[in-house]
Amino acid sequence: MYIGTNVRQRLDKEIEALAQAVSKSVSTASVEYSLAGIAGYAVSKLFARVVALRGGVSDANIASVFGTLESAKQEFSRKVAGPFFERQRNMNGEVFAELI
Repeated sequence: MYIGTNVRQRLDKEIEALAQAVSKSVSTASVEYSLAGIAGYAVSKLFARVVALRGGVSDANIASVFGTLESAKQEFSRKVAGPFFERQRNMNGEVFAELI
């Protein structure tokens, strides 16, 4: 996940374009399409293409996709969700006070 700047520079332009497309699709789509649905499609399609380009479905490619998604989920939880919920708890009080 923490790759060198030379690789990031090659990917960031395309990632920005995809992020813009996802965001635009959410804001212009009917109510049946949420950010989760459209972003989920984009992520799924990305991994489908990468797996296809790397030789197709195999144990190694499946493990790589699962590991990558889990790692990204955990990193997002640590870096984004955790601090956000901590700020919310500090502002509004602990929900689970009776349990902790």
